[in-house]
Amino acid sequence: MAKPWHDINIPSFYHAPKDVLSAPTKINTGVDDYPEDEKKSLPVEYRIKWVKPVEPCDGFRINKPFIIEGEIEPLVETITSPRIKIHPVGIYKGNEDEYFPNGIDAFPDKNGRFQVTCDHLFVPINYDEDSEKTPDATWDLVIRAIGKTAEKKSRSEPLTFPQPEKPFIELKKGHYDDNGAN
Repeated sequence: MAKPWHDINIPSFYHAPKDVLSAPTKINTGVDDYPEDEKKSLPVEYRIKWVKPVEPCDGFRINKPFIIEGEIEPLVETITSPRIKIHPVGIYKGNEDEYFPNGIDAFPDKNGRFQVTCDHLFVPINYDEDSEKTPDATWDLVIRAIGKTAEKKSRSEPLTFPQPEKPFIELKKGHYDDNGAN
């Protein structure tokens, strides 16, 4: 009888002890993979000073990308740049809906600044599904930044959505300088 098929990318599958084969596996999500006692033993290397979303020139739009930027302050001399996990979180009626539960990786430059692109602005699920919401109902977007050896978590000021429409400016002939327009 043939042995059952297994992933060929696990070369030691048939040679591993049975307790290793039956051990539950865990997806590596970065910061939260460390046991609590090991997290406490990690030295604090930096402080996340601030994090915030940057409004695109045409305003925030649902399902359109936007930029998140921030800054860290090193507390000790480090050799490598730390990895920051960015979590855009939508809040509606006190319920939080994480858009990226595993986070977006950000790596600060030599000056401690980082910038990442969030590929979508999602509306919280419970906002879309709320059939009893009023026409003026709003939800908030908060950006959280977490680092493995950061002093503490950081979060942005909440942005309230939907935001008012930006006025559209139309230039008409005779209302601007032709030389400047060219």
